[in-house]
Amino acid sequence: MKKFVFACVQMWVASSMLCAQEVADSVATDSVATREVQLNNVTVKAARVVDMVDGMKLFPSQEQLEASADGYSLLQKLMLPGVRVDEVMRTITAPEMIGSVQVRINDVPASTQDLLSLEMGAVQSVDFRTTPGLRYGEGVAYVIDIHVARAVIGFVVGGEVLQAVNRRRNADNAYFRMNKGKSEFAFNYDFGWTDFRGSRSSSTTDYALADGTTASVTHRMFSCKCPFISNALSAKYSLAEDEKYLFLATLSQSFGNSPSFHAEKEVILPLSVDTVTTQSKDRTGTTQLDIYLNLHLPHAQTLTANAVGTYVGSRYGYSYAAVSPYIYNVRGKTYSLTSEFLYENRFKPFTFSAGFKQHQQYLSNEYTGDLMKDNPLHTSGQYLYAQLRGKLFGIGYKAGMGVSHVYYSQQGGSFNYWLPRPKVTLNYPLTSSLSLSYDFEMQSSAPRIAQLTDITQMNERVLLPFALIEELSIGNPTLKTNPDYEHRLRLDYNSSLLTNCFLALYRNCHRSRMQDIARQTLFDGTTQYIFSRTNQGSVQMIYLYDYLTLRLIPEKFDLTIYGNFLRCFNFGDHYTHLRNTLMGGANLNAYLGRFTLSASYDNGWHFLEGENKGDNGAASQLALSYRLGKVGSLSLFWQHPFDHDMCMSRGELLNRCLHKSLSAYSTDLGNMISLRLSIHLSHGRRYETEQQTLRNTNVDSGVVKHE
Repeated sequence: MKKFVFACVQMWVASSMLCAQEVADSVATDSVATREVQLNNVTVKAARVVDMVDGMKLFPSQEQLEASADGYSLLQKLMLPGVRVDEVMRTITAPEMIGSVQVRINDVPASTQDLLSLEMGAVQSVDFRTTPGLRYGEGVAYVIDIHVARAVIGFVVGGEVLQAVNRRRNADNAYFRMNKGKSEFAFNYDFGWTDFRGSRSSSTTDYALADGTTASVTHRMFSCKCPFISNALSAKYSLAEDEKYLFLATLSQSFGNSPSFHAEKEVILPLSVDTVTTQSKDRTGTTQLDIYLNLHLPHAQTLTANAVGTYVGSRYGYSYAAVSPYIYNVRGKTYSLTSEFLYENRFKPFTFSAGFKQHQQYLSNEYTGDLMKDNPLHTSGQYLYAQLRGKLFGIGYKAGMGVSHVYYSQQGGSFNYWLPRPKVTLNYPLTSSLSLSYDFEMQSSAPRIAQLTDITQMNERVLLPFALIEELSIGNPTLKTNPDYEHRLRLDYNSSLLTNCFLALYRNCHRSRMQDIARQTLFDGTTQYIFSRTNQGSVQMIYLYDYLTLRLIPEKFDLTIYGNFLRCFNFGDHYTHLRNTLMGGANLNAYLGRFTLSASYDNGWHFLEGENKGDNGAASQLALSYRLGKVGSLSLFWQHPFDHDMCMSRGELLNRCLHKSLSAYSTDLGNMISLRLSIHLSHGRRYETEQQTLRNTNVDSGVVKHE
């Protein structure tokens, strides 16, 4: 660990070269940086980075914008510290234990359709918030806010076809956007289809029985068929007048259908080998209406309101054909309403903001078959916060207090929980190019809806010559929301030739919802292993990373190298587990005229949470794209090259009653080659700048499914 920390320090100490000007907050305070943001006609010729109190502001270069087919492509080329962008799978993620990544466009949470239809000619800058403020919610590790100029006239039409050449996978998108005067009309359509059949998995379980003996059982999945079809359609209307108001209404509908998941596996017992079949079908439809209003008031004040209504209908069926078959079906309905209000006053010495968020959800899932249960659940939550940000004695600051309230109600009882949420962020420029920042916050971590239901689910049933073994999962309606305490120390160096970010993070999840496994023996001799979650001791984590980006040939060749260290502490009621892991990777982008070459490698995320030890497989990719003038681009992706049988994950369950070792492989993802054609046609486009600030969503169906 000492060697790792010393190496990280060496990276940024050795990089004391040129100057990047400091920005005190999301509104730049440095005059030069401010002029570059506000002047629509300024062309930024090289990617540059300036500091903010809670992160950094990036100005994409002309080469990066021209080489980007959509929002995913742009973010991949910016190589943001700690963020992994997969253009083929259309995902933007951070390490799971760190939190989620929230992507916004003009401060509004962006959907997949928004990123796919992003107009590169309108992109001005990208804010990368490594310590997001109170208004962004809980469990968010990073916020990426893409600032674009608002179109006031003209239209744009385009689309994208992404087809795997040697696999059964397709993802298409089409969009149309027209502006006239103060109005904008936009339509998006997405279609996706996959039919992977190359997944395999293996697990070995050692059961510690009550009489002191051990029974070992091995499962080997040798056949798997997993088709999935998705459709999404959205229509959007906006009405805006610069510096006065903005009204936005979005109606969207999405469907997801997995009609026939089918897997076969061998169950290797001490004296025999059995074959079992698992089947499931899963269908979900979501309808959402989003209403947004932003008003500019006198004296540098803004008021924003947002309301989102959502309906989720779902059907799920599961069957396990073995010696004792297990079958159940679920029909579910979920209704939710989320509203949020935000007030901001930009005083001269500081900016004051306050907000209130209200969430109501009613969920009703009816289970039939071997799992008989009618499970209505009502949840609600309120979140109130106030925050100041500004600069004092050369130190940029952001300080605020929030209060969260969570309420659950279902058959058998209800639960209320209140939690304060203080947050402080400080940023101090040590030199013109080197800055130090500190962040502290306390936030609540709420259980997932499926964890709160009192439903008993059969996971495994094994018939031995001398005993029957069952693995069950049971929800826990008494689970409580637990507080998480987090400290972050960040050191940033920015120059025209390199950028370096060093982060030290400590997190303490007090009374965390940790897995609990109990063994019981029934009167008929059946041994049951009951999986549940209870509030136990704590989960603690020390996380260090250093992220170095070198512009070896400005505007032509960028290289990023990064390394991570993770120390996990897990203190349960009956166990203590510790683990140290080292991780790392590299990315490069080369801009060669109309061609762009990209390559990436990551050795995977390795962790230990509770009694679950996990190692995600390494990820690598080569990509080559060719710009078709101003109308689009053609790209070729090669994922996991030379790795036909890719290891997706390995895991281990460290429990005193049973020990599991698991591994999963895929011949679908290994050596997968995909071809993407992007088309973008526009006519008469002219832009102005406008801000949007809120959008909420909730699509959790709450159905208990087999994972």
